Amino acid sequence: MGFKTGKWWHSVVALLGAVLVAAAQQQPSQLRAEVTIRERPSDPDLGVYLQLPDGGLLPKFPLIEVRDSSGQMLESLLLWHTPADALGLLFRPPANGNSVTVHISAARTMPPRPAATRLKPSLFVFTRSSGAPSLDEARRMAGEWPPAQRAYGGKIGRIGIRWNPYGADDNFVSWFTGWFKLDKREKIYFATISDEGSEVWLDGSLLVAWPGIHTRSAGARGEYGKSVTLEAGWHKIDYYHFEVRGDQEMCLVWRREGESGLPTFMEGRAWGASGQAEVTRITGENNRSVGWVGGNLQATGYLWLGEQPLNLHTLVCRGVTPGAGTTITWDFGGGRTVTGKSATWFAQSSASLTVVSAGGSSRQNFRMTSFVSPRAHSVNNSADRLLYRQVFLDMIKATAKESDPCAAWSGDQWTTLLALLEPYRGGPILVEIFERSWRTLQRLPVEQRHELEDRFAETMRLSGDVAWQQGWIDRFEQNDINRVRKFKWREERINSHLYYADNVVAARRAVRFMREAANAPEEIQRSVLLAGDVERMAGQRELAARHYAEAQERYRSRNRLAAGATVGGGGLTPLVSRPYKAGQSPNRNLPSLQRIRQELKHSDAWKLYAVNDAAQASTISAYLAQNAVSEALAVLYKWENDSPMSKIGGDYPMSEARVYAHVGDWHRTAAVLEAYRKADVMTSQLPEAYDLLLDALSKLKRSEAMKEIAEEAVKRFPGLPVANRAAALLRQ
Repeated sequence: MGFKTGKWWHSVVALLGAVLVAAAQQQPSQLRAEVTIRERPSDPDLGVYLQLPDGGLLPKFPLIEVRDSSGQMLESLLLWHTPADALGLLFRPPANGNSVTVHISAARTMPPRPAATRLKPSLFVFTRSSGAPSLDEARRMAGEWPPAQRAYGGKIGRIGIRWNPYGADDNFVSWFTGWFKLDKREKIYFATISDEGSEVWLDGSLLVAWPGIHTRSAGARGEYGKSVTLEAGWHKIDYYHFEVRGDQEMCLVWRREGESGLPTFMEGRAWGASGQAEVTRITGENNRSVGWVGGNLQATGYLWLGEQPLNLHTLVCRGVTPGAGTTITWDFGGGRTVTGKSATWFAQSSASLTVVSAGGSSRQNFRMTSFVSPRAHSVNNSADRLLYRQVFLDMIKATAKESDPCAAWSGDQWTTLLALLEPYRGGPILVEIFERSWRTLQRLPVEQRHELEDRFAETMRLSGDVAWQQGWIDRFEQNDINRVRKFKWREERINSHLYYADNVVAARRAVRFMREAANAPEEIQRSVLLAGDVERMAGQRELAARHYAEAQERYRSRNRLAAGATVGGGGLTPLVSRPYKAGQSPNRNLPSLQRIRQELKHSDAWKLYAVNDAAQASTISAYLAQNAVSEALAVLYKWENDSPMSKIGGDYPMSEARVYAHVGDWHRTAAVLEAYRKADVMTSQLPEAYDLLLDALSKLKRSEAMKEIAEEAVKRFPGLPVANRAAALLRQ
């Protein structure tokens, strides 16, 4: 990005700011900052850059003195000051050591611009948003006093950037300033490549101008440039740029004497490099420790799933540590506070940090923004999903109990939360949202609210609190005017009775009510299928089979399937695989589905279902191996509608149990496996069923039931691993 000064600005002194020296009427020092130099400059005149936090910590008119360890005053230069954020300062490095002390006191008026300075800041960039961006506005940053007001500044490696520090909001101006040193007299070609207008000033005079609103195309090869012969020694570049719309680009290129080809970036050792320092401690009156915010001016990362990116900031209180007599409080407005040394939060326009100690208190107001594109996080990364879910939960818990934690959430926040919520992983976030933000939820788009309700239904299943679960089911059914959603909650109530309350009688009653209220074909089909589930769990296999057969026939009719062993049309799809000769294409002509239907006998239907069941079970296992729970649940749901008879035994019940065990729904896992075990059919999967059932009963802490299953496993599967495990459990 680029920065600029006023048109009339051409002196080195004016461009760089002011030397802050002691004034005759100086007030007593209010703040004292201990500073450590992390990187010394390549030349003492290039100085060391220090950024002092502000946001109310510094006086309105700061008078600054920098002293070395012996108390000797060091030359310093104000580079920029935005009271909402920080103050940028350059100082001459001490002759010995890497520690300095910065004394800040309040002047009655702004200290004047210095008449001269030997310091040469390099390479720096300053940027600020503008309602009417122009080259005049960019130059004004260098000409005003203090310099670069309402801007943000910092060191940079080159004048060669294609970015926008203000996101989708264009309309900003930039000013780059830096020094370079020549060993001998030399002729150099300088050029600008920019999107929108730019200027290059050399040693205080305009060298190259490319004004107006334009793209980079006409100057992409360095056409907007000029050759100049420079003497040996130091020279200063000021580069100004403004951005209005579209792409952004601000680049300074050069071609040195003796070189050919296109000009290249000025970067690396071409520029003089100012050093870098950081504040390690700030004290106020009576040696009171002052805390300040780190991490607010650069996001840790972002997710962009809605209209705007959601930037995440890791905030740290620097300079103090909470302990005896010292408290650190972050206030994010709206009654949301966090106590502790750090907080992770989504970007917002204002917040505050308060530190209270025995010596008094300090308060810093701050905003959260980024001037460099943060690292992109991904919803496909489990660690990123967990991080953002934790931030949402922290934001909710930071809100006073009597307040709605989601009242001020943006549409982008809701969109992001929905993308982060995994099946059966909503947990405490959703409990807090539904218990405390019911009115806000009713104002969301219907699709978003329904998706949140579905995730919450999963959370309720895992709670083990049936009364609480059924109370919410009643509330959802009564609240929703959508008939499909009402039937969804009636189905949820049946499952609650059946799998979580172990109440077959109540489940039968709920099924009868659902069947009597059903009118549409899909409502009737689901009611009959659920009646089969109730009887399956009750051990009434024959009655369950009759219900499943009716549901299967209704589903076929609803999807225009022929009776018997038909395929396609939303039902079963056979996998046709035949050997082929070497050199023969595997994509050769295969029999059409119509021909398969004609040739297939009704008596072969069981073969198709057996193949289908095995394929569906394999698909679900593959999804679970990748933790693709949504996909596994979708296959399971389609499978039970395609062929409800598969629920009687075989692959379906085991796949069902594996899915619910994977998500930690041990109540449903145990119920399904108990029904499977009581079918008293010996299959190759029965030992695994017992093993998984032992897991479920252990998680549910049902010791007596687990003992019974273990004794049965020892008798039924002697010599198998499940029997050995069962025997070990019985010995404990």
